[in-house]
Amino acid sequence: MAIAYVHTSTSDGLDATPVTIEVDVKQGLPGIHLVGMGNKAVSEARDRIRSAIRHSSLELPARKYTINLAPAEVPKSGARFDMPLAVALLVATGQLKQREVEGCVFIGELSLDGHTRPVSGLLGVLMAAKQQNHHTVFYPTANSPQAQLSDGKLTLIPVSHLRELYQHLKRVALLSPVTPSQHRPVASAPQLSLDDISGQIQAKRALQIALAGGHNLLLFGPPGTGKTLLAKAGASLLPPLEPDQLLSVNQIHELIRPPGAPLLTNPSFRAPHHTISLGAFLGGGIHLKPGELSLAHHGVLFLDELPEFKREHLEALRQPLEHKNVTISRLGKPVTFPAQFVFIAAMNPCPCGYFGTEKCHCSEREQQRYRQKISGPLFDRFDIVVHVASEFLEEKSSAKLLREYQHNTVVSSISEAKHKQYERYDGSAYNNGNCAIKLLTSPALSDHDARQLLARARQKLGFSLRVEHKILRVARTVADLDNAPIVTTRHVAEALQLRGSLDDS
Repeated sequence: MAIAYVHTSTSDGLDATPVTIEVDVKQGLPGIHLVGMGNKAVSEARDRIRSAIRHSSLELPARKYTINLAPAEVPKSGARFDMPLAVALLVATGQLKQREVEGCVFIGELSLDGHTRPVSGLLGVLMAAKQQNHHTVFYPTANSPQAQLSDGKLTLIPVSHLRELYQHLKRVALLSPVTPSQHRPVASAPQLSLDDISGQIQAKRALQIALAGGHNLLLFGPPGTGKTLLAKAGASLLPPLEPDQLLSVNQIHELIRPPGAPLLTNPSFRAPHHTISLGAFLGGGIHLKPGELSLAHHGVLFLDELPEFKREHLEALRQPLEHKNVTISRLGKPVTFPAQFVFIAAMNPCPCGYFGTEKCHCSEREQQRYRQKISGPLFDRFDIVVHVASEFLEEKSSAKLLREYQHNTVVSSISEAKHKQYERYDGSAYNNGNCAIKLLTSPALSDHDARQLLARARQKLGFSLRVEHKILRVARTVADLDNAPIVTTRHVAEALQLRGSLDDS
């Protein structure tokens, strides 16, 4: 008999590498021999497949089957190969014809009775199938929520039992393809509202600007002033994910969540503890997984007590904050995970936290050593630096203002500002915080006086060119929140005010 060919894929970080299953049948000692760098779960598929085929009223004649997972030098892992292996054996034994599986991709785990179980990495499989010009993908029914994120260019058919798949391929009983979902997700109710936090008007304004434009924000001040509460409230200020964001975010989280888990529709809020390992922070491991930086993609990464993190963690942040991705070298092959997030950090002004008050007993050297944990290059990557102090008088004078629907107003303003950036930069991959700087320095987007004010401020304060660009980016976001077409001196002045230093305490 001719060799049977069936197409599937294996995970490689976010991507999926196409895999062709080749089956040769010959006379000899009956058995299934798997080659092609499959791990334990792949080799154990032999027993699951035998039982699944038998319980599907199909046959597996007593022959010698040699199965190759090509390309042979690429490692394969997981039970996702059960369904394609079973289909390949059915083609090899003549129960299915080769033409009946042409242009199709199969993925899924099989139970002993032939039912399918969900697998991870379906979104990567769909992308690989399009690149290989396949037209149909068969997958477990429990993975339908992920399949609904497809753009509709592939025919996606959910399968609940191997027998159903066989009958569909033989055109006996056709299965219905899934329809891509067109609904927009709705924001969930906030666990912590901005209205729950009294005072701190400047810090709240800074948080609004940071989330609206994708800017990095550093909150520093004594304990108990609301730094952590502000960051947690920020998680509920972002609008639901855009359709293209839904796809990329769920593709990342699919690698760490249980197979078939519900879709994430709202931005993630990740707040790792300072004891986290570098691998869990950046990503990696034997089975390559995304780290906290990538899990915060299109969401918020919050690092509380920033100086308590190890120096290697903080310095490792510099490249992802600049390039919006994390590159991990694994077995000599670089793998890149996206990491575009709003970075919010909180820290005390000194080890005890009470710098400048009678409570503080830290020596000058201790204070200096504590602040030096934040290197100059890392500090430069903060767009906004705000001192969060106790504001008892301000709370009394503005109590009414701070109680009435502040949260909903900020949510609405952030959503509108993001929509402006979505249209300006033609998609959600860019915002004011990470777009090309030439798009912001155009005379059409800022007036002459605003540019002059920024130039004078740089000359007087002596900050770097990177900081100047960050101030301009913040000013552009302030203008978006102000519904202004161009950046004016007022917008630049507010951006300069929000660029504090650790000496302001």
